[in-house]
This record gives sequence, C-alpha cells and structure tokens, in this order.
Amino acid sequence: MQDHTDCDINKKMDHAETFLLNAQNYSEDQRKQVKHKLSNLKSEIKQTIRRKMTSEELSFATHVKLLSEGKADASNLIRNLSKSPNRAKKYRKALIERQKEQIQQLTPVEALSMFVEAGLCRKHYPCYTILQNVKKDCYPVQESYRITATCAEVNLQDVLHHTASRLLLSLTEVVQHSSDEERETLTLMYKFFADHELSASITGIDSGLIYSFKVILEAVSSGHKIDTTKFELFCSDTAKLYVELYLWHPMTPTLHKILFHGPFIIEKALLPIGMMSEEAAEARNKHFRLYRQNYARKFSREPTPRKTTKPFLKETIEMLLPAETPNQSDSSDDQDLGEETVESSDEPWMSSSE
Repeated sequence: MQDHTDCDINKKMDHAETFLLNAQNYSEDQRKQVKHKLSNLKSEIKQTIRRKMTSEELSFATHVKLLSEGKADASNLIRNLSKSPNRAKKYRKALIERQKEQIQQLTPVEALSMFVEAGLCRKHYPCYTILQNVKKDCYPVQESYRITATCAEVNLQDVLHHTASRLLLSLTEVVQHSSDEERETLTLMYKFFADHELSASITGIDSGLIYSFKVILEAVSSGHKIDTTKFELFCSDTAKLYVELYLWHPMTPTLHKILFHGPFIIEKALLPIGMMSEEAAEARNKHFRLYRQNYARKFSREPTPRKTTKPFLKETIEMLLPAETPNQSDSSDDQDLGEETVESSDEPWMSSSE
C-alpha cells in the first residue's frame, strides 16, 4: 500500500506532466518555477527510494534495467561491484592511470618514415600536407638538380652536402659530446667500398671479399678496355673465396653472371663494358612507344621492329651529318619521297603522304 508521501509524489508528477504537455501556454517565469519544483521533486523521489530500498535491491534493479536496454558491459560492472565492493578501488585506480596515459604523437619525420615504409598513399594519411613539408627537407636545394623530359641531372657535391647535414641532424648527441677538434676533422665516407676495413667491421663480411668486389666494380664501370684473361682469373679467385667463406648463402644471379660469365661478355661486347649502359635506351622508352603506336604496321613481327627503328636511325643520321645547304636539303627530300614511293609500291595501303 502507498503511504501519504507516495500519494503526494504521484500528484506532483501528474502536475509536472500536465505542465510539460502544455508548456507553450505558460510564461517564462512560470516555466522556471516548475523546473525548480521538478528538481526538488527528483530529490524527494531519490530520498524515498533510498529510504525504502536497500543497496542490494537498488544495484540489482540497475543491473536488470541496464541489461534490458542492451548495455551488457555496464550491467556486468554494476553486478561485480555489488558482489565485491572492494573491486571499486581497483577499477577507479585503473581508470585514473588510463586517463594519465597520453597517446604519443609521431614527429613529422617519424610519420614520413612510417608512410614510406608502409607504402601508403595520400588517401591513407589525412594530414598529407605535413608530410609534403617534410619531404622538401629531404631533397637537396632546387638549384642542384635539373629534370627534363629526357634526363635528370643532380650535382653530386650538393647531394653530399645535403646527406652530411641530414646525418648531423640525426646524430646531434654525438656531435654535442664531440670536441671542437673532432668536429672540424669529421669525414663523410659516402662509398661502401672506400674503406673496406671499416665496412667489414660494421657488416661482419670478410674485408678481402669486399675489396675484391670493389676492384671488380671499378673495372666494370671504368669505360676502358679490360684484359679478359686477368679479369677472368681475378673473378675466379673471388668466386672461390666467396664459396669458401659463405657457402651457406647462395650467390645472387647478378653476382653469378659477373664472376662466371663476365669475361665472356666483355670479350664479345663491341664497346667497353662500362659503356654498355641502359640509360640511353631507358630515356627513349616514351619515343619507342610513340613510334610503335603511330608508325609500325602491326601485321607481322618482321616489319614492326623495322618501322619502329627507322625514326631512331633518321634522328641519328641527322645528328651525324653536317648542316646542309637549302639546295642539298631539297634534293634529299626528293630522294626520300622516291624511296617512300618504292616502299609503298609493294604495300598499296601505304601512301607517300604518310
């Protein structure tokens, strides 16, 4: 049965509900008075509930209510705390320690390193403008390099200065603890083979093997004619040393080709092996695609390479021949027109205007 206090609370609740349904019919002062009464009413309700119910009943009711609303985690937390109130200290301590922990933000340089190593794109990293600014610091000065459609040139000395400055930024502690004399005599070793003893101490590889590879690479990239007999003997000794020291690690295909087949390739090459670079061919890749798409007749494997190569040969001849007079150029154009007519006679679909 309800007592007198419960009846008063129910009446007040009905009055508040009626007021809320017709709030637009009341003035602002009346609304403030009702809000104040509602806050007092809530306090009375809380006091009544605390007076009539025990803490176990309240926690159980809260547990059931949260569970019915689908809040299983909060419901389990209330149940555990009601069973063992001492757990509240552990939960509170863990919460405070978690709030004290701050997420450590990566520096722009660390973020760029993560961005590059993970192979991400700008869509994966919202703050890409920060990385763009850091990337600019990783490049040498703009005046030190030149990039065109066919080549890319970089001043080596500027690259070395930039590399040294970047290394000093990452080695600030070492520089600070060094004396003035040591700072003035710092030397940048920008080649792995420049000091084979130091490279061997860092990597653990045999110093004699590193020095042998240094000699082979210098000979191959020198651009001069190489004595194949001596080169073959030196490569053979290097291969034996490699197998003797590192039999457990197979040779890479490139190393095998240099040590075992290098002398034969050098002997049969028309030019010194150091001049057999693919740089020129790589620079003309886009022209090759253009000529093959627009000039080649793609009906047989034989004429396709021929028609693709002719524009390159024409450019080469124009570079080698001396400047022509206007009369000579007119006569050469007539000869070219005659050659095209002869060539197109066997191919009716090819006109001389092409």
